[in-house]
Amino acid sequence: MGDPVRGSEGEARSLAKALLGLLLLLAGVADASRGARGAPVDGAQGGLVGDTPGESVGDAPRRSPGAEAAALAAPAPADSQRCPICRSLTIIREPIYRPGEPAAETLYGRLANALHVTTREGVVRRGLHFREGQPVCPEDLAASLRRLRSYPFLHSQIEISGYAPGDSVDLIVRTRDVWTTQVDFQIRKEGGLMTWSVGARETNLLGLGKKVSLRLGEDEVQTFWGVGLIDPQLLGRNLWLVAAASGGGERRAERLFLERRFEQAATPWGFTLGADRLEGTFVDHRGGLEGPEWDLDFWELLARAGGRVTGGRRWALRVSPGVYLAHEVYDEPDAGAPGDLPPLHDWDVRAPGVTFHYVVERYRQVSGVDAFEHRSDLNLGTELQLFAGYATPAWGSRGEGAFFLLEAEQGVASFRGGFARFAVLARAEVDDRQLFNTRWESALRYYQHITRRQLLATRLRWDWSRALTPQRILTLGAESGLRGFDAYRFWGERVLLLNLEDRVTLAEDLWGLISFGLVGFVDAGVAWKAGERERERPRVSVGLGLRLLGSRTSGRTVTRVDIGFPVLGGGDETDPILSFGAGQAF
Repeated sequence: MGDPVRGSEGEARSLAKALLGLLLLLAGVADASRGARGAPVDGAQGGLVGDTPGESVGDAPRRSPGAEAAALAAPAPADSQRCPICRSLTIIREPIYRPGEPAAETLYGRLANALHVTTREGVVRRGLHFREGQPVCPEDLAASLRRLRSYPFLHSQIEISGYAPGDSVDLIVRTRDVWTTQVDFQIRKEGGLMTWSVGARETNLLGLGKKVSLRLGEDEVQTFWGVGLIDPQLLGRNLWLVAAASGGGERRAERLFLERRFEQAATPWGFTLGADRLEGTFVDHRGGLEGPEWDLDFWELLARAGGRVTGGRRWALRVSPGVYLAHEVYDEPDAGAPGDLPPLHDWDVRAPGVTFHYVVERYRQVSGVDAFEHRSDLNLGTELQLFAGYATPAWGSRGEGAFFLLEAEQGVASFRGGFARFAVLARAEVDDRQLFNTRWESALRYYQHITRRQLLATRLRWDWSRALTPQRILTLGAESGLRGFDAYRFWGERVLLLNLEDRVTLAEDLWGLISFGLVGFVDAGVAWKAGERERERPRVSVGLGLRLLGSRTSGRTVTRVDIGFPVLGGGDETDPILSFGAGQAF
């Protein structure tokens, strides 16, 4: 006769798992709103060819991971005509929980598979860089995997099997869905800065790969509403569309982004059209969290189109003529600027110019950097994008001179699987050979796996500015990585910040539902005015954090909870600072 106590405990555990599964399916793991301006487009990277050797796909045996990796890493043919022809292409689309998995037989597993609409075959086919009857090279397979892994409605375990040297090849593409319907409560706290929102979103509407969302909440100024649409295959083509609108009180904002991406070195042409509009309130953080509120009228437009002018299979130089237009006007609040600080600057730029884009592809797959077992595609090669224009009053600019926008990134692989990435974002204006309204943001990140479940992460950030308009002043606090101090606690014209994290995974895909881990961190930074560095003391904080991910239910966004303690440079500040939000701190 069984032990009734153990039996009841087992039933309780089963019931707890079922309740947790239903809760995650309906709500997902709470993540944080990132703010309307500059929010990244949804979609992460990751995956591996041939994750599960020894299984079969229909009647075709799956090749081993080593064979698949070798095929993709094989030297590229000198002539595309020597690449094998794709004779047949089979698409296999799997549900959230595969048959035979323990979680597939649970209540939440059966419910998830029954309610979810599996991604349609046409969506997967359009994500590929090859078709039946066309030559298919290793670069085409690798670029196809990267594009499919960028879709947030597909699990990172995507496989393309069957590739081998020869005149023709039969290919099998195997994908797996994740749960995409969520009603969630998002909250973000960075020191004393608290924002929240509640909303609903569907990332794979009717299996078409389109995301629609509705949100209500409160930012640092007022309550707001927002609606959005993201379509990675607009009109059935390789076009990314992001359209969003929000409002509340006297504020309103709209965003439109349309892009044909350069997804591999051989992509012949592409374009970008981005437009943002904001009318409402801007908080002057030179006054801290409770800084004065200015009325702002802002719009910005960047348009460019062009193509590849030279290159090889793994590198390219592209040139795209375009235009950058921006307008900012501020109305001073009744209380005036904080203290004796200067007022915010109105700003107008109308700059036709040219974008130069140089890229060298050295993609590498890494796991556990952003989202536990999630595999990411990282380019450890070179990417540099420079827009050089000339602002002229004839087009409506307030002044005349050169205008530059720079984005650059360089990756380096190190020993034992570690890697580093150096990134730069910069904008500058030149008038009478003098730099003004110039800001340079640079960051060096290094990641090193100690074991499969332990990762050391380091970031060194240096921000530099010259004659910067006050509304773009550099700040340092919980919102920017100094987690033991209040948001916007320090500001200046220079910022130096060092972050160290030890990330330990405690459980992966527990019950087919959730992964979680712990983080220990040290943050150290200093902000100062030009020529006055000796007057500013370094600030240091230490702390602990929790990381959560609904592995099949909340896409790829990790929920972050950190508590930081000031240990140096805080003066009388001794209270811990609680921060939580979406994604890793860096």
